[in-house]
Amino acid sequence: MYHYKAAEKAQEKAQEALDKTNEDGSITPEEKAAIDEANKDVETAKEKAADAVDKLPESDVKDSLKDRVNDVQPVEITPNTDEEKPAEQDSQPKINAAKTAAEEAATAKAAAEKDGVVSAEEAKNVNDLIAKAETAKGAAQQAVDGLPAGEYKTAKDGEVKAIDVPTNASETTTPTATVELVEDTGSDAADGVTNNGKITVSVDEPYRVESVTVKGTPLVKGEDGQYQLPEGTYSKDDIQVVVAHAKGGQINANTALSPATVTVDTTAPTEAPEVDGAAEP
Repeated sequence: MYHYKAAEKAQEKAQEALDKTNEDGSITPEEKAAIDEANKDVETAKEKAADAVDKLPESDVKDSLKDRVNDVQPVEITPNTDEEKPAEQDSQPKINAAKTAAEEAATAKAAAEKDGVVSAEEAKNVNDLIAKAETAKGAAQQAVDGLPAGEYKTAKDGEVKAIDVPTNASETTTPTATVELVEDTGSDAADGVTNNGKITVSVDEPYRVESVTVKGTPLVKGEDGQYQLPEGTYSKDDIQVVVAHAKGGQINANTALSPATVTVDTTAPTEAPEVDGAAEP
């Protein structure tokens, strides 16, 4: 006779299961299955209650019981939990992955550029991370695009668009160090021949000359800021200059030698022998 109470009780249990599921704002497949099972219990109890009430004689009590039985309904999993939340669970991890990838790329780029000099290898490594971040951001955007229209989708779309993937890193352009003779003492003022071997080595800012090596031998910078070439003949390929960026990074510079070939000859010129006058007849 009290089947209607059993139906109402089944509905209460189903509602309690749904309320508990919604506490964390999402629903798992296991939780949905449990609610579906509770709803089946509601349907079964409602059918039994309806059959029992139908067998009652017509009366106001019967009509009241029918209304109570009809009021018993399975609980409804709203679109907010059943449709948007699974989509959220799919999109949020991708958004988080894109954020992490972008942060890693930005960190790597900042580290590579910290000393002012970016090598080819550093640029490649950084740009590989940037490419991965762009791919991750694209995947996150695609996941968000698949969300149902609404405030949640709008918020997630803004979250993806706010992910800042850095621009590509560029290998540092090799600076040029200019090497010049202090004094050309040859027969021609521009023939590159000198008897003192003094040279100046300069480079444009933000670099400074760090070291000068000639044919594998380091040169020491004099108090006058000049370097002394040993005796010999040199081309630009014989002189290696390392320069340092103002931020601390070092790089091998291109060498521009002026004139193109320099010869240091410290041998004193030989005086011409005196020629005796012709013998008197």
